Amino acid sequence: MIKLDVYKKYDNQHKFHYDMEIGDGSMICIQGKSGSGKTTLLNIIGLIDLNYQGEYFFSTEEKTFKIHELKGKQIRKIRNQEIGFVFQDNNLLDYLNVYENILLPFSFQKRNPNYEEVDEIMNYLGIASLKERKVSTLSGGEKQRVAIARALALKEKIILADEPTGSLDEYNADLVMNLFKNINETYKITIIIVTHSTRYNHLFQKCYLLEEGKLCNL
Repeated sequence: MIKLDVYKKYDNQHKFHYDMEIGDGSMICIQGKSGSGKTTLLNIIGLIDLNYQGEYFFSTEEKTFKIHELKGKQIRKIRNQEIGFVFQDNNLLDYLNVYENILLPFSFQKRNPNYEEVDEIMNYLGIASLKERKVSTLSGGEKQRVAIARALALKEKIILADEPTGSLDEYNADLVMNLFKNINETYKITIIIVTHSTRYNHLFQKCYLLEEGKLCNL
């Protein structure tokens, strides 16, 4: 569970106010125009942006953390263990193959992957046949599925996706968004997606609109 009530300042003014609660296993979207603060909110939720005022509570199966009171090392540990990211540009390394890209974060975190689970996830996402392919040879939709597989393989409890369909055509965008929905239902992973589109509102349990610096329920 995530609960936050924070202010983000720019130019010594309270420009953005984020007040929201996100239940475990939910799938929500955050919408708004360019510059409305969507990515800023995602970075706060993802424990990347810590420059704010207010309270942020982050609950795991073991305990509830007061993020606003923690130090950098503690926050990095929670982020690495609990949160996965999927970006518009997917952040894959073109010179590595698909399997190497999925396994790469394990080496950064000094963790041993469960290869059977990784193979199962790749099968689920329909990319098992691409295992040895260089990322540079993949389509946009295939790259996003690899990025999703990487987040799932790390077994994080929350996936944050920033405009994950922004660079995709309609067919691949539909495919990726429906995959997120299936992942949410199958793995009970909390998924938070930032988007400017209302096309997929029917897939979410809840949608927020960022307008004039504040979050509104849609």
